[in-house]
Amino acid sequence: MAAWLATADDIGPEVVAVLGYCAGCRLAAAFAGRIATPTPPALIFFDPLPVVPQTLSYEFVKAVTPLAPGLGQDVVDGAAEQARSQAESAVSLDELARWLSTSYADLASRGCAELGIETEFAEQLIGRLAEYLRYLTIAAATPSAPSPTPALVLQSREPVPAALREYADARRLDVPRAELLGSREAADLVTQVLISRELTAPGPVEP
Repeated sequence: MAAWLATADDIGPEVVAVLGYCAGCRLAAAFAGRIATPTPPALIFFDPLPVVPQTLSYEFVKAVTPLAPGLGQDVVDGAAEQARSQAESAVSLDELARWLSTSYADLASRGCAELGIETEFAEQLIGRLAEYLRYLTIAAATPSAPSPTPALVLQSREPVPAALREYADARRLDVPRAELLGSREAADLVTQVLISRELTAPGPVEP
């Protein structure tokens, strides 16, 4: 992580904006804070998600919910409630991520077996969640650095728990989460920010 952030030290004024998505917004902010330029790059966030224990349990619940046809709704609801309880009492994101990964591995294996889904596919699901939870812990451990307030925060129409909403002034677009980055409206709003930044950027110094 430190080596990746250090690459920002060699980037100069040609960077006009740094974009972040989901939990990666924290990484984007840390990266932008390292860029050596008198005019900080604009920060643009898409569906920002703070990395707190509830973030991990939220992703676990999203992953385990589709297993209901194989496990039964009562089992899924119980697993979700236990995950939330673990998040509430968590003292370490790394430990919480390991607990959630282990719990999901058991549930996914059983659920897929009941549905007649091949073991290979179940292993892919298990590995994918474990890797994503690990990514979230890395984002959470990213050294915080002073950075400007985001110039633009775009939010899809997907429901997000109030505890995971960081920016009250986010611009909500009527598009699903999977289409946010590719939406025409999002592109137009980002373009406006970039044009505005170019117009306010200091011009070249006359010799």
